[in-house]
Amino acid sequence: MSGMTLSPAAWFFALCAVVLVIGWGMLSPVERLPLWSRTHDKLMHGAAFALLAVLASLSLPHADALTLWVALVVAGIAGEVAQHLSPHRQFCWRDAAANAVGAAVGLGGYQWIIDPAL
Repeated sequence: MSGMTLSPAAWFFALCAVVLVIGWGMLSPVERLPLWSRTHDKLMHGAAFALLAVLASLSLPHADALTLWVALVVAGIAGEVAQHLSPHRQFCWRDAAANAVGAAVGLGGYQWIIDPAL
């Protein structure tokens, strides 16, 4: 990892913390979320999963990008299923697609900017 001084374990801790925050956001009633996050819903999904992708790449430096992307896509769909099971939210394929695109952007950005040797 060029230029990154934190250990993969430290990045994994950050990844877990972000997963908890995103999970809270995905399962909270919409009314409890900040207005700015509701008006830019798809952008928020994409940005959240881009961040998850970068943190996953830093946490698992030897993992294949395609494997990470598939895992993030499955996690995004699982989050949407959890929303469907929640009384306050509903499943949305557009959100799942925004998650997948965000994960791809995050993984691509990581490989292009943070670890260009890949």
